[in-house]
Amino acid sequence: MTLHQTVLSSERQPVLTSRELSFTAGSASILKPVSLGLQTGVVCGLLGHNGSGKSTLVKLLARQMEPSTGTLQLNDVDFSTWKQKDFARHVAYLPQHIPPAQGLLVEELVSHGRYPWHGAFRRFTDRDRQKVDEALELTNTSVLRDRQVDNLSGGERQRVWIAMLIAQDAKCLFLDEPISALDVSHQVEVLNLIRDLARKKNISVLMVLHDINMAGRFCDRLLALRDGELIADGTPSDILQSETLAKIFGVDMGVLPHPKGEGAITYVA
Repeated sequence: MTLHQTVLSSERQPVLTSRELSFTAGSASILKPVSLGLQTGVVCGLLGHNGSGKSTLVKLLARQMEPSTGTLQLNDVDFSTWKQKDFARHVAYLPQHIPPAQGLLVEELVSHGRYPWHGAFRRFTDRDRQKVDEALELTNTSVLRDRQVDNLSGGERQRVWIAMLIAQDAKCLFLDEPISALDVSHQVEVLNLIRDLARKKNISVLMVLHDINMAGRFCDRLLALRDGELIADGTPSDILQSETLAKIFGVDMGVLPHPKGEGAITYVA
């Protein structure tokens, strides 16, 4: 396998691309030049040790930060050309640390996803209500619509925030560690949801994950950073190899076939 490769190209055209994208802070090179394309309907997992540049890359792609060098395009149009509201109709971002919802009901929070479509002063339309109802239905949160967000369990709360992104009707979702604070059952629930939404809505997803086995099971494509450099890009079967994992994480790792034939299981050797 060639480590720095593009996968899953087939007939799909990238909806978002970066070319020689980098970020520096003072004299520190946080992210070395990265070129990649993200395609609709494909779930990408971003791996790497702490401090490898994962969150920085996600924030740059989601237009939360300005790159030091390189170019970014959405639908073949440079980021600089997009007005913020129009960009938000296509790209949604969920940070690692989700802010408190300050007494909002679930339906109210999900409705915030429609802001890029109606702005601050236009009234909420039937189309907006339809999109909110659809998002609640797709994320199995309709029964929670009258609950306060801050009173929900961790898994419920995460699904509600994802519902807000779906109501936004974006075609690119960037999620920074969406399962880090969840127990195993809720991790599986949320990752299943994300994968299903990518299929049903033809959405491009890039999410930062620390659990290698979860990433291998629920992602179509895996990217890996080490010390700010993109060193691996491939399918889970490509990346979940002992030699590749050792290069990514700097420790010896073993790989076993999953007992149910669902990919592989990795472990520290």
